[in-house]
Amino acid sequence: MNGTSGQNMTMNSTMIGNYTLKDIISYHITQQAVPLNSSINSTIVAGTIATNQTIDKFPQGGLPLIIMNNSTQNATNSSSSGSNVVMNIRLPILNILQPGPTNSSSGNSSSGNGSGSSGSGSANFTVGNGVDNALVTNQSNIMASNGIIHVIDSVLLPPGQLTQVLQNISIAQPIKDMLNQYSQYSTQINQERNVTIFVPNQAGYCASCISSQSQNQLEDLVKSHIVRGIYFSSNFTMGQTTNLTTLDSTQIPVTYNSSGITVNNTISVVQPDILFNGGVIHIINGQLNATASNRTSSADDMEGDD
Repeated sequence: MNGTSGQNMTMNSTMIGNYTLKDIISYHITQQAVPLNSSINSTIVAGTIATNQTIDKFPQGGLPLIIMNNSTQNATNSSSSGSNVVMNIRLPILNILQPGPTNSSSGNSSSGNGSGSSGSGSANFTVGNGVDNALVTNQSNIMASNGIIHVIDSVLLPPGQLTQVLQNISIAQPIKDMLNQYSQYSTQINQERNVTIFVPNQAGYCASCISSQSQNQLEDLVKSHIVRGIYFSSNFTMGQTTNLTTLDSTQIPVTYNSSGITVNNTISVVQPDILFNGGVIHIINGQLNATASNRTSSADDMEGDD
């Protein structure tokens, strides 16, 4: 690709927003093949080859994609005039990237290059970072010699910093307001790595509780919603309770049953698996209480792992 200046432009130098073209392409390619079919009813977390440490703060390396069976939900993404491609393939893979067909009925026939289609029901899936998701439009898995191609209806963007992601979650408005009021915490939580954060929605946020807190109490409250380690909804087992430890050293039980995921026995996860560049967010309909007696004197607890 040649720029107007006549200088050669590479995938690493071409920027789209905060990401290079290579970052975006890499976020469309998973590390392992992921076949989709209508029998899958749980969330799939698939690591991608987007491992640029400028944008990827995940400890295992490779920003993940959240893939969900959307058959029982209303589609949240409208159709576009064209299609794009997400590929579940094994390396090397970049050389097979190609534009998706504009006809949503495509993907059911062979290309003549050793690829074909297999399986059924993949068009019921959404894929993305948990906020900006795309709809899988091909009706079946498109088989290639080194993996699987899924056609999607929009370009996928890697997850950004925590505060950037929160700006795109409408039901997290109270937390956004709190971070704007107490800006010192924005910098601190953006440095978090390898964490799970439970964020109260509008119904679960207690404004009067926040306004009455001292700085130390407010810090404890923030810590009580952050767990060291990344726990996607798929990490919880049906019928079992998992005890997690927050940064203020409080243990909170997380239970998964037919009604969904419950935190601390009474609080429900209303929107799971929203990615940011250092972990995952779950939106909850209640506020977790801090344990002041467990407060440490070190501010390092609010900082991520190196």
